[in-house]
Amino acid sequence: MVEKIRNVTIVGHGGSGKTTLCEAIFYKTGVISRMGSIEQGNTVMDYDEEEIKRKFSIRLAVGYVEYNGYFINLIDTPGYLDFAGEVAAGIRVADNALVVIDATSGVEVGTEKYFEMAKKKGIPIFLFINKMTGQEINLDKLWEELKQIFGHHVTPFQIPLGKGANFKGVFDLVTGDVNSLPPDVKDYALKEREKFRENIIETSEDLLEKYMAGEDISDAELMPVLKKSILNQEIIPVFYGDAKEALGIVELLNGIVSFAASPIDVKPEIGKLSATDVEIKPDPEGKAVAFVFKTFQEAHLGEVSIIKVLSGKIESGKEYLNSRTQRAEKVNQMYIVRGADRKEVPTLSAGMIGALVKLKDTKTNDTLSDKDYPVEVEKIVFPEPLVSIAIVPESREDQDKVSEGLNRLRNEDPTIDFKYDPELKQTLLWGLGEIHLDVVISRLKEKYGVNVRTEKPKIPYRESIRKTAEGFGKYVKQTGGHGQYGICNIRIEPLPRGGGYEFVNQIF
Repeated sequence: MVEKIRNVTIVGHGGSGKTTLCEAIFYKTGVISRMGSIEQGNTVMDYDEEEIKRKFSIRLAVGYVEYNGYFINLIDTPGYLDFAGEVAAGIRVADNALVVIDATSGVEVGTEKYFEMAKKKGIPIFLFINKMTGQEINLDKLWEELKQIFGHHVTPFQIPLGKGANFKGVFDLVTGDVNSLPPDVKDYALKEREKFRENIIETSEDLLEKYMAGEDISDAELMPVLKKSILNQEIIPVFYGDAKEALGIVELLNGIVSFAASPIDVKPEIGKLSATDVEIKPDPEGKAVAFVFKTFQEAHLGEVSIIKVLSGKIESGKEYLNSRTQRAEKVNQMYIVRGADRKEVPTLSAGMIGALVKLKDTKTNDTLSDKDYPVEVEKIVFPEPLVSIAIVPESREDQDKVSEGLNRLRNEDPTIDFKYDPELKQTLLWGLGEIHLDVVISRLKEKYGVNVRTEKPKIPYRESIRKTAEGFGKYVKQTGGHGQYGICNIRIEPLPRGGGYEFVNQIF
């Protein structure tokens, strides 16, 4: 059922612990019996060889868990800004954003950027304060930072029980029993719970009137208002935990299933159908519409297309229209995925995320739909590449393969671009940063066997005429007969800025 689905994209600065958080969620839900680690290169989500080698995420990864009757799709994204295109793709299909913050480092540049992306999308945002067992944690300073950067909407849903080596877990301000706490902690929890209730009340005029009149407000009245306020970004829940130690994970999952948006809670997709805007609601019985938000090459499988089903059902064995190519694509195999692990399914219904394989000509940003409903939905807006480097094939064989390899990599990552500059006589590779370009060159070698060396791009200097100058030339050629003789006077002078080029042929 659509209302039982939670699609959560996990974002945050590099090193904040997003992949480890996914690992802890898989562990706590019984998917894995032992947690892997980034250092050992055996996590569920970072399974790509480049990620294992470099020990950080490079591309988004999808993984599902089933928890208390809910189906949760996690989209783990890279933290480095060099791979911001992956985050843009993850946010595009997210119904919720979970922003991970390192308690020891506070709010970092990537945290702010990705928070703003989620805020612009208009989806519910949750904050997870990670690494609570770390040293030198100043929670008062961190809270001031959160309120200053993210506004007064940030609201603690928990209080941490200790910090650093003394961190033992969290107390839930929503459902926790304060009588289970030691007396000193109990008094603090009661004060925080009252603040929590007041934050909810402030978002509702009806509850605020009752509160000001001194009337009692029950939890039954508060909970619907709380859920609505989260959906409208009027309240941004804050959770605490430590992913590496798997602390606070169950409480986070309870918060996600209770307060995160299902596909029917968010605004419907708007698509173009014959130049007319149409609403695409997540109705399993509606017309089939799916959006491709990631493609990549996988050994033994070929091209894998990760999709989110926006409406209706995508069924194995059926053909669907690609709105870009206006050609039919037959779906043969479908999977729900968890990192590198896949489970074949016959159907993906509205709200679900899964993988299709071996489609003929389907790429990232394509829309698949029923043949009689040729709708196209909004595309992912990828950041423009900003940094370039010149590449030189090592051999003639490499030269023949470099364009094909780069084209395939660009299909996987649209933030890559390359072109041959005839003026510089160099092939320039463009990306979002030096790490990004280094990864592309490494993948070019490892996946497609193309070896290139790099050079600094040449600078195409230009010269401008600053003042009037004159020149004189004479041409004399005598080979018998009349011969050839000519005189040329030339005058060069600047035009006004932006005046272009003007040539005048005159005798003087």
